[in-house]
Amino acid sequence: MILLALEQLPLLFLLLPVAQGGLAASYSHYNDALAAGIGARLPEHLGVGLAMLATAGVVGVSKGLELSVSDEEYDVVKSAVENADR
Repeated sequence: MILLALEQLPLLFLLLPVAQGGLAASYSHYNDALAAGIGARLPEHLGVGLAMLATAGVVGVSKGLELSVSDEEYDVVKSAVENADR
């Protein structure tokens, strides 16, 4: 578990700020286009919040899917435990 964390954390720390920055920049561009088109502007801090929410959601769903166990995997481990020589 610790080795997995040491392998994944550096990449995660590099990619999350990049994704958040890209999403916040695209929100800013959309906000500028909206202001030019209809004259309405959305709050500036909303882009950062949406970017953080989107990246947190993606990470949460991917970790949830990674940690889920299928019925087949559960049965294999259960039968291995029952048939283990002690």
